[in-house]
Amino acid sequence: MYNIFPISVCILSMAYYVDGGTDEVGGNKEDTAIVIKAFGKNRPNVAPIRQIRDDKFDADPAFPDICADIEVVLDYSCSLSRKTRDLARNASKAIGYHLLDYDPSLLRTRFGIITYGDLVTRVKNLDEDANAFELVARFDEIDVKRKQGPNCRTHTHLALQEVQNSFKKYERTDVQQIILLFTDGLTFKRRNRASMYIAADRLKTSGVIIYTIQLPHKQGKFQEQEYLRVPHSENHLFNGTDIEITNLIVSQMRIDAPCLV
Repeated sequence: MYNIFPISVCILSMAYYVDGGTDEVGGNKEDTAIVIKAFGKNRPNVAPIRQIRDDKFDADPAFPDICADIEVVLDYSCSLSRKTRDLARNASKAIGYHLLDYDPSLLRTRFGIITYGDLVTRVKNLDEDANAFELVARFDEIDVKRKQGPNCRTHTHLALQEVQNSFKKYERTDVQQIILLFTDGLTFKRRNRASMYIAADRLKTSGVIIYTIQLPHKQGKFQEQEYLRVPHSENHLFNGTDIEITNLIVSQMRIDAPCLV
């Protein structure tokens, strides 16, 4: 006869990291009080994602499932450092992984991915099926060192036009359409801002919610015009270097795009 005792473990803060080919989860790499080893060769590398706390992904009805078509738009122009590009990729990768991993059987959320600079590159189509592991692999395929086109320009207007076409082509009537736009807010050449504002306004008028994630220019340049005009509201403007960025975005998505059934 064995006695079974219920045990509850509360982890207040958790960081994911990969060390020596073995995925481990713990408070930090140097001093880990609780370590959970994930065995197997197929665990994706989504480190670092300390911004994602497990309490945000409970089955608690206070945190409803998200039903959305999400286009991730990554500014990879030459005005951003490699470190900043990698930051944007990792943040969006973490959001995608956890939303799909939350309940992959439901397939309630779809992701498209594009990068842009002078040219727009489609990394993943919105209608292309992908589980959490496959989505992470698509993000990992993005070369943060690669120049997006022959010229050093930031053609945000072309990126938004590509997303507009994608949403029209693959529209679903029962989900919210969302853009995660990671950008330094410096469309170049500046004359293209007018076209960019038109594209953003058309998207918002059609019901698309634009989240704008502010990234630092590598030379410290800053202009606030695009950050005032492009986001859906002031609640949809985020600081890309905020350690809580992924939590903040997911929390806002639960408000904007809860599953109705």
